[in-house]
Amino acid sequence: MLITLTAPSGGGKEYLKKALLQRFPNLIELCWTTTRSLRQGEIQGVTREHVSQEEFTHLKSNSELSFTQELFGGSYGIRTKYLHSPATYMLTEFHVDNVLIAAEQKLQFLAVALVPQDISFLRERLKRRDTETVTQIDGRITAAEVEVAKINQHRGLFSLVVTFSRENEHMVVDEVSAFLETRVSLVKSKI
Repeated sequence: MLITLTAPSGGGKEYLKKALLQRFPNLIELCWTTTRSLRQGEIQGVTREHVSQEEFTHLKSNSELSFTQELFGGSYGIRTKYLHSPATYMLTEFHVDNVLIAAEQKLQFLAVALVPQDISFLRERLKRRDTETVTQIDGRITAAEVEVAKINQHRGLFSLVVTFSRENEHMVVDEVSAFLETRVSLVKSKI
């Protein structure tokens, strides 16, 4: 089963994903293929697969990639063969548009969305990351407003929607973990 995490930039998808992978050892991270440079902590071929734009175009034209999209200057896709992996539970991040595509394709998945109570909180988080310029952050905030509206419009496609704020952000991992424990057969780590 595919478990997807959806949130706008700065919404905590990466943090949540790492926490869930640590808590549930039978979860497998689904590796995305991308043209953007790897970020600190990403491992080539494990957490991300960096390819040239030419190679990405070739893979896409040969139908070797699914869920392709252009985001913030990079191309992204999942190798189609990974979607048919024998791994029981695969975890990944999905843009809200990919959730819509997965639903349309009748893919078996469980979608979790993280929605900020206040969009200004995302701006603070993006500034703290210190990886983008003010102009890039403004672009991400504009995109975040659209994404949040789409999540709310298609709320029925999500098995869980968590609204987070400064006051409850520390509780998101526990809330999502508890939800997954009741919905799928995940083995909790002894750590």
